[in-house]
Amino acid sequence: MIFEDSNLKIHRIEYKIVFDSEREIASITPIIHAESVRPNMLLAAVRVDDHELLPSAKVMLAAGVNAAALKPVKIVRPFLCVADACAASYKMTLELFWCDGTSSSWNEMIEIQAF
Repeated sequence: MIFEDSNLKIHRIEYKIVFDSEREIASITPIIHAESVRPNMLLAAVRVDDHELLPSAKVMLAAGVNAAALKPVKIVRPFLCVADACAASYKMTLELFWCDGTSSSWNEMIEIQAF
């Protein structure tokens, strides 16, 4: 559990990574796994290595358990191969804004494997 109040529990943030056919572009989709007592609307923004790549977007949550996917963030040529290590790490920051003006943010390092 990464956030909890009387109306909303955010269980985890998942980052789904999909490559194009040449593995030149990585599409990273943030998915918010949450449980809401009532329907909720949040605003979400995503930054990668402190660059805002997904400006504020609405996240609609129904009452009950939700897995809300945001728009994918695209990273062109996501890694450089150095010797035998073909991977890259990115700092993902997801910031959520509530209707009352408060916000919370979470940072997570994700690693993208070349193969």
